[in-house]
Amino acid sequence: MLKALIAAAPLLAALLASLPAAAADVPTHPELRDELLRMRVEDQRVRTAPAPDPAEWTRIDAANLRRLKEIVARHGWPTASMVGGDGASAAWLLAQHADRDPAFQREVLSHIEKLMPTGEAGRKDYAYLYDRVHTPQRYGTQGTCVDATRWAPREIEDPANVDRRRADVGLPPMAEYVKIIAPHCAEMAPAVTQAVKLPPIDPAAIEKAAVDAQRAAGARGLALAVIDAGQPVLVRTWGERNAKGDKLDTSTVMYGASLTKTVFAYTAMQLVDEGKLLLDQPIAAYLPQPLPRYGNLPAYGHWGDLAGDERWRRITPRMVLTHATGFANFAFDEPDGKLRIHFEPGSRYAYSGEGIILLQFALEKGLGLNVGAEMQRRVFDRFGMKDTAMMWRPAFAANLADGWTIDGKIEPHDERSRVRAAGSMDTTIADMARFAAGLVRGEGLSPAAYAEMLKPQLPIRTRSQFPTLQDEAPANEHVPNLAAGLGVVTFAGPQGPGFFKGGHNESTGNMLVCLAVMRRCVVLLSNDVRAEAAFPAIVRAALGETGMPWQWEYGKR
Repeated sequence: MLKALIAAAPLLAALLASLPAAAADVPTHPELRDELLRMRVEDQRVRTAPAPDPAEWTRIDAANLRRLKEIVARHGWPTASMVGGDGASAAWLLAQHADRDPAFQREVLSHIEKLMPTGEAGRKDYAYLYDRVHTPQRYGTQGTCVDATRWAPREIEDPANVDRRRADVGLPPMAEYVKIIAPHCAEMAPAVTQAVKLPPIDPAAIEKAAVDAQRAAGARGLALAVIDAGQPVLVRTWGERNAKGDKLDTSTVMYGASLTKTVFAYTAMQLVDEGKLLLDQPIAAYLPQPLPRYGNLPAYGHWGDLAGDERWRRITPRMVLTHATGFANFAFDEPDGKLRIHFEPGSRYAYSGEGIILLQFALEKGLGLNVGAEMQRRVFDRFGMKDTAMMWRPAFAANLADGWTIDGKIEPHDERSRVRAAGSMDTTIADMARFAAGLVRGEGLSPAAYAEMLKPQLPIRTRSQFPTLQDEAPANEHVPNLAAGLGVVTFAGPQGPGFFKGGHNESTGNMLVCLAVMRRCVVLLSNDVRAEAAFPAIVRAALGETGMPWQWEYGKR
């Protein structure tokens, strides 16, 4: 699986490294040129190794990013006059690979844009880096290998005019560019396919299955996105968004529910990449004072209830993201409404939104972060999710989905006024398609962090997802290969490893299912909880037999 996660990177690195460097006279900063060339050598060494080591890759990228930021802060952007054409090309390549810090990449982009009129920075450099930090991209330079013979660009803005924009920066037409890149995909074929033969995506069959399943379930509204090779290939909606019968469309704002947790985990893994968060350091170490001393806080949790139980000190971010804190889903689920720890933290799986809120609390009170702002910057802005937010926006009211309960009653959309990492996200199917595509590509995370997020971390031994604190089942009743990842649940099936995350309340049913090897996903959002009964048939039509543990997720129906 690891090779599949990092397979595209050596191809892209080789293509970027092969771009011609600008000519220059004797550089004014020869020592800086030599240092940049050494950093470039290390960048390429970890990317083109026969068996890339993700931990070393992460270490080299972090060191190069740190040093490049120091160079830019002291000298400004390294131009050809300063460091020679090859040194300037090396600096640009290092910035291109600084995906863990998109704010810095945007800063570099601004430098390059200002330098282009002087000839000290190239238009092609600008185009490649622009596409690296924007979704949709503008010039069509970024994409993935679909198989051993085909390369496909990621989403492009105004695709009808992309060749004109490419010509403006000196790039060949898209058709020619694809032909240039596609042969390199053969070098990645063993890693990309891993001998797994997936059925082709059939949009007509998927749409028919969705319509039939929605009708059979009696659901009033359904939204679907299908991702193939890390790109959205189908985004559709059916039905109504409210009792008036207004049409549900791809821009309708819907409740994200617990899909929020996966977005939060993705944000947390960026903080891990940056060394700001350690997965195995107790949350107690981040807080200025003992957790129970904060008391019971309406905006967070009933931390005061934990006084006298020192096991809270052993809870780590990894335990939170694998749902192993020992908490109930929420304190209000307890008979007396008090938060308590039911088992030794880290020893088993039991789904808990309360645990997710604890990590949010640690990031905000311990690290001084605004979690809503971090998720906006690191995820929503990165992927162009313009209609997604962690709190209510008045603009959402113009195209908003209300919900239907299991007995067909209408539920108005909740205008959430607090950021809740466990589930306050509003979103659209178009935006979730962008997130799922970025997630399955691993965009924004180092290979090591991405592999860690999707690695089976903790075996799951319960008969079903809910109730959360049920006893573990006998060994012969365990779902084979079912485990907690970080913010997702992992499984293995006939098409290789996969992961999923559901979202649910009385009037919402959501589901994300992904196959890791070929970067395929299905996203389902519904404003009618009855649609959950339709999800297995729709996912099967889109992805084939996956091994997705539906009975564990939803119980017997």
